Amino acid sequence: MDMRRFEAVVIASICTGERRAGFRDRNTGVFKEVMCIRDDRDYEAFLDEFGLSKGDVKEEY
Repeated sequence: MDMRRFEAVVIASICTGERRAGFRDRNTGVFKEVMCIRDDRDYEAFLDEFGLSKGDVKEEY
């Protein structure tokens, strides 16, 4: 994943609490979901799979 072109994003619903992790194209704004985050283990798995730290991930509501 070219992190110069994509940013890691977790989109969370205020109403339902659903969280989706993926990457947004910095040029087009298109979001590509890679997984649903159900709990902290899923979030850690997302970070590990893509070599990210919590500071690398933008959270949006």
